[in-house]
Amino acid sequence: MVFKKNATTSEIVISNKVRGITVEEISFVLEKLTNRSINDVTIITGNRVVDISFKN
Repeated sequence: MVFKKNATTSEIVISNKVRGITVEEISFVLEKLTNRSINDVTIITGNRVVDISFKN
C-alpha cells in the first residue's frame, strides 16, 4: 500500500499479488487513514490493484 498526499489531492494505491482487493479492505483503509467513505472517493480497480483518489 502507498499513501501519497499533496496540497490538493491524496492517493492510496493498494495491491495484492495473490488475489483481488475486497470492498471491506478498501473501507478499512479509508477508515484508518482518512475520514472518508467509499462514496466520497474515486476508485479505479485493475488486476489486483486499487487506486483511490480524493481532493483534500
